[in-house]
Amino acid sequence: QEYAALIRQVTLGEDSVIFGGAFYNDDKRVTMDQSSNLVFELPYAYNSITFNYAAPSFEDEKGVLFSYYLEGFDKGWSSWSQDAKKYYTNLSEGDYRFRVKANNVYENESTEAVYAFTILPPWQRTVLAYIGLFLGFIGFVWMAIRVSTKGLQNIIKEKTAEVVMQKEEIEMKNQDITDSI
Repeated sequence: QEYAALIRQVTLGEDSVIFGGAFYNDDKRVTMDQSSNLVFELPYAYNSITFNYAAPSFEDEKGVLFSYYLEGFDKGWSSWSQDAKKYYTNLSEGDYRFRVKANNVYENESTEAVYAFTILPPWQRTVLAYIGLFLGFIGFVWMAIRVSTKGLQNIIKEKTAEVVMQKEEIEMKNQDITDSI
């Protein structure tokens, strides 16, 4: 008989529940499918997440095994285990889909339960931060060019004044030599 694995709870950190086990559709009816408007975008500070899952099995609950897979993080499905909880820490920014399936005592595999979520980048890796860094760099280059241009102008003025002074000295010496002849 077909049955489904269920994601019963999704928690951030120790106690912040963000999903209580049921999705709803546009008609506000409970559904197993997560609509796109129910995909949480979590700030980077909340990049540790816990999934609690179950499967309805009335024959032998302890005989139910679970396998999970976090798309965007895990390399593949986990081995079968009785653990009904998975904790992830330090997830990087990106889109994720947690998938879990069950295997009952009759070795019938359930349909998958899926929970999608997104972890946003930290502020220093946002587009706005990159734009700010770029503008800061442009401002730094502009100021460096401006300061070096001012410095060059001052050097040119000083050297020009020296050349004019040397020219006047030479003219005076030349006049002295001419007068003495």
